Amino acid sequence: MPPTKEILHDYVDQLDDNQQESLLTFLKSIVPLTGRISIEQYNKELADAELKIEQGHFTTQEALEEEIKNW
Repeated sequence: MPPTKEILHDYVDQLDDNQQESLLTFLKSIVPLTGRISIEQYNKELADAELKIEQGHFTTQEALEEEIKNW
């Protein structure tokens, strides 16, 4: 069996840009690379996320559940 990193790379390569962005956001939320972030950075990331939602760049739970059926 290939190493875990290689398997992860294979999965990530199969994701479209929006899915990769969602995965990155999720990973950042559970594994901070630099420890705590400033309040300013937190607010910027929050504003960026809200803008993406307003622009329609999100996946609904229902759509994700349908997508999961094809995995």
